[in-house]
Amino acid sequence: MRGSRALLGALALMFAVPIARAPGADLLVLHTGFAGFTYGDGRLHSLTESEVVTRGGKSDVISQGQIRRIGIVYRRDIVNMQSRFATSTGFNGEHFWFSNPNGFAVPIAGDSAKRLLAEDLILTDAIATMPWTARGPDTVDTHSVGVYRIAKEPGLPIDIYVDDRTGAYRRAVIDPDGDHRVVLDILQYATVNGMKVISQWRSGDEDATHTLNDVSANAVISDPDLSPPPQIAQWQSIGAPAFPFKTTRNRIAVEAKVNGVQGLFVLGSGFAGTMISGRFAHRAGLNANGRVEATYGGFPESLETGTAETIDIAGNVLRGASVYFGFQNVDTRIPDGVLGYDLFAHSVVTLDFAKSTMRIEDPALVNTDGIGGIHMLADLGRGAPAVPARIQDFEVNALLDTSVPDPVVIPYGMVERHGLKLAPSNDSSGCWLLDVVTLASISYTRPLTCMATDFGDRQVVVGLPFLDNFAQIVFDYSRAGIVFVPKSTDPK
Repeated sequence: MRGSRALLGALALMFAVPIARAPGADLLVLHTGFAGFTYGDGRLHSLTESEVVTRGGKSDVISQGQIRRIGIVYRRDIVNMQSRFATSTGFNGEHFWFSNPNGFAVPIAGDSAKRLLAEDLILTDAIATMPWTARGPDTVDTHSVGVYRIAKEPGLPIDIYVDDRTGAYRRAVIDPDGDHRVVLDILQYATVNGMKVISQWRSGDEDATHTLNDVSANAVISDPDLSPPPQIAQWQSIGAPAFPFKTTRNRIAVEAKVNGVQGLFVLGSGFAGTMISGRFAHRAGLNANGRVEATYGGFPESLETGTAETIDIAGNVLRGASVYFGFQNVDTRIPDGVLGYDLFAHSVVTLDFAKSTMRIEDPALVNTDGIGGIHMLADLGRGAPAVPARIQDFEVNALLDTSVPDPVVIPYGMVERHGLKLAPSNDSSGCWLLDVVTLASISYTRPLTCMATDFGDRQVVVGLPFLDNFAQIVFDYSRAGIVFVPKSTDPK
């Protein structure tokens, strides 16, 4: 008992005596001692973890899954608890990739890849091997911290907040002074084999808390465990001749059969899946196996999820695709749904606006490098293609959406924040004429521009009436590429 009392007294004294704060120059050393390893030193070769994602600070589980990792190479599988749809993301050492519920994997480039890289550097603690620049003292909750900037082109800068008593990371801010600012509050570490790894953090932009359980170090992980998952939906046949499409109300209308039932669908390059209207889903015999709350066109929708046995688009047949259904009609003249990411993801889609035709081809049999036109790298991180563009002298990311009937859509507030020049239009739409927009090296003057709820300071949407200024657009998601083929004479 005396020994126990002496031990308790020593512990009480330890917590009662203030711990000296480490000076700024020593915080990296303090953190390395806290972590018990340095990235790349061989002590932490691999990690396997289960993940639970909850809404904000609540206990409502949004999704759960598993992460496997060797260094910065990883694969994250996650299942949405409402829809039951599974998606995966990963990094293979060369590029990031995303796989949707149908197993269609595409490379991720652009700003989305930079965001994922920054998260990877934080969660693996690879940032501790990079140069730190002191930014000064601060506090996170009640913790006194030193703030350091880690910046390495072409990635996004990171501010790391280091507890000056323990060396633990308390917060990480990605792109702190930029347009992609994300705050990760680091809440907890797990100890595995004597080493500490981040096991819980709160992501401000997602309003979600990520918790890692069952953390295991240095297990054997095979190459298939880090590769994209097997493809679920399959093109039973692909490469049929080009077929006509109609333009109705500034939207592309495509005829297709779902489970053998004929329908008329909007072609939506900006939609991250396939949506079927409630009435058509009933006619096509779709059965629900999940449910999800979503927003489409600015309105909340309660959607069901299920599997379409076949989707036949002019002889190109996709089998076993997971789809959303149950919403109201997107367009009364094109009533049956939206064909989006699943059509584009594992094919080469050519829209020929000059001929009003469309073709779907096997990417393994098409070399888009040989197509004459303006080749651009597309950011597919949100399940839709976004490319760099300019509004006047202001750089933006333009999401290309063939289902949007307005030429250009910008967020409210962008005009005032960046001094954009607008002129009244002569129609009754309530939209304006923007001074100039440059896309794919071609500048277009006074395009009709509408405004919508703020969806990002440098994010805009380019709709069909703008896109059909090109003779052709070729979507090649398997290579994260878009080819814009100009008309012989382009409007200036």
